[in-house]
Amino acid sequence: VNWTVIRALAERGVTAVAICTNQGGLPWHVMGVRRNDGRPYPSPEQFCIRLRCAIVALSRAGIKVVAVRVSVYHPHADEAAIQSAARAVRADLGGLAGVDVTVYTTARARKPQPLMLHSVGATEYWGDSDEDGGAAQAAGVPFVRVERFLG
Repeated sequence: VNWTVIRALAERGVTAVAICTNQGGLPWHVMGVRRNDGRPYPSPEQFCIRLRCAIVALSRAGIKVVAVRVSVYHPHADEAAIQSAARAVRADLGGLAGVDVTVYTTARARKPQPLMLHSVGATEYWGDSDEDGGAAQAAGVPFVRVERFLG
């Protein structure tokens, strides 16, 4: 969790956020594919643990996560693996009390497409990648580049 980002949000008086994230590596884990450097892609379970840690950290700073949007789509992943990853994430995150969770499996939702940002009514987007900046631009909202949220 990037505490610098959380502190910056809190200092700006932010009390509620939505998390919109591409997780196209999850199907690769399901397929048993490793990264070029030999490291495994994160599993859906590992992703959900990291996301829950971020939600707790934000909560401790007085910031409520009201919505989570996850795209597990990757253009080169097998459809069956995409669907399997989505089912796992939905099952794990379905129990988040008071959080509106949607898991997408299509190209139209993967950033830099603006669908996830539009779906949460984003008025500003903080992100750590060029895809995030592209999504903010496509959604017509200001973009704030930050260091990696989760690592």
